[in-house]
Amino acid sequence: LAGLGVLHVELRLTDTEAIVAARAAVEETQRAIVAVQAAAGGDWRQLSIKAAASRESRDRDLLVRGINDLADRYVALREETRALAAEIRRFEPWGDFDPAAAARLTAAGREVTLFKAAPGAPLPDVGDAWLQVLSRDKAGVYGALVGAPLPEGLAPMPMPPKRLAAMQADLAAQLEATRRTAEALASYEKDLPALQAKFRRGGEVWEYVAVAENMTVEGPVAYITGFCDARKTAELQAEASRRGWGLALRDPEPGEDVPTLLEPPRIFRPVTSLFASLGIMPGYTEADVSVPFYIFFTIFFAMLIGDAG
Repeated sequence: LAGLGVLHVELRLTDTEAIVAARAAVEETQRAIVAVQAAAGGDWRQLSIKAAASRESRDRDLLVRGINDLADRYVALREETRALAAEIRRFEPWGDFDPAAAARLTAAGREVTLFKAAPGAPLPDVGDAWLQVLSRDKAGVYGALVGAPLPEGLAPMPMPPKRLAAMQADLAAQLEATRRTAEALASYEKDLPALQAKFRRGGEVWEYVAVAENMTVEGPVAYITGFCDARKTAELQAEASRRGWGLALRDPEPGEDVPTLLEPPRIFRPVTSLFASLGIMPGYTEADVSVPFYIFFTIFFAMLIGDAG
């Protein structure tokens, strides 16, 4: 039937394992295409598109899987880079503070605490302890206190995970790894035609599997229903006779959602694209106004352009 191209299938689809697998393959291929196009065009932000399938159910095609694994790595690297950049901004006011040295002092009995104070507020007297202001800005005063509990008026702040210089070096390494990953994705641009062909084939397979998996079964008979162009019924009957199919034909009943096929004269054929873009395809029981609509629209559009001129 698919080869004949005579049937507009009417189904209430239910997902099965085969349908889900076919859909996942199409979505994974689409994701690979988007990732490569985004990387090749320099718009790396688009690479955050989510995976269509879990790693376990991922498409077996090595090309698609390789590209999507790279896209996953890119997304993970970018998220890690964002988190690290936020961490650096958080601890920048304390400069290249060494948390390892602070830990050694604390272990030796000289507790080290980072603090933040309100801008312009006087700093408290800490007696014999050592209070060092490390920086100031409009948001506050930043410093460290050694050898005493933090007095009121100073907000305690957590220790950085490592020195600021080390975090900045990590950020540079992350950015370089992200750049190399995006370049690796962009190198697959030459494979885009193959990916797009696979995407088209995958869509056909998905549709075919969906129809096959949702055939109605009544005892020893499996069947599908749909709509056929009345001009092709003779061709369908001949094929059914040749293959031993059972075939029942009837006219559409009132209220049925019947597909429509517009075939205006060649000169007016562009109107079908216009109808599709506007979403105003006439119904099965309605008059075909494509030709007069096309004439009107052409004149109307010319009048608009003329008025603008």
